[in-house]
Amino acid sequence: LRAQGAAQAITGDLDGALTFLGCTDVLVHDCALTCADGAQRAQACLTARPRAARNADRVRVERCRLEVGARQVGALLIDTGACRVSDNHVRLALTTGGTPAPGPRFVGQGIVVAGARAETVQVLDNLVEDAVQGIHVGVSDPSTPQRELAGEVVVLGNVVHLLVPADYDRDRHAIFVGNARSVHVKDTVASLTRVGAGTPTLVEAIRVFGQLGPFV
Repeated sequence: LRAQGAAQAITGDLDGALTFLGCTDVLVHDCALTCADGAQRAQACLTARPRAARNADRVRVERCRLEVGARQVGALLIDTGACRVSDNHVRLALTTGGTPAPGPRFVGQGIVVAGARAETVQVLDNLVEDAVQGIHVGVSDPSTPQRELAGEVVVLGNVVHLLVPADYDRDRHAIFVGNARSVHVKDTVASLTRVGAGTPTLVEAIRVFGQLGPFV
């Protein structure tokens, strides 16, 4: 299957070319998904998120090609019980609709697992290119006195090639993991390409942050 998402207005939720709301036992494999450019983050290639009181659970994204519009998101998984993102190629779309901001084109976020819960997260053997944020796993529930923690987070065997404008001043990293009981980041390759002019901002290869459990 090939699916192309249309340009979207900026709202509270990011929909994708494929969007799953409150679904369980989701398997997306061998698909080509793309989304349009945008001046700000407004859409994704693939999104799975809760609907009403029902969370997303048991979500797998495997062997897909995600062609991401400028400043947008490849795979976005929110409030998943268990998820596995493996053997995908995430890269900047060569040609797409939408209205990008002036300046260099780049992927905003390659693979994101976020929200208030994530019991098991596996991000395995993916190639992420042209991104200012490669792989981002972060769980936080601001409504509770103590932050919720993700369960077991495994980031293994990924290759991330960052493309970061020199003066880009938002979060920029190859791998980020925040608030998890068990964190494994292994066999990772990251590279950095700078574009544009200006004083270069700092870029982190791996950032592990927040409340952590007994194993890192």
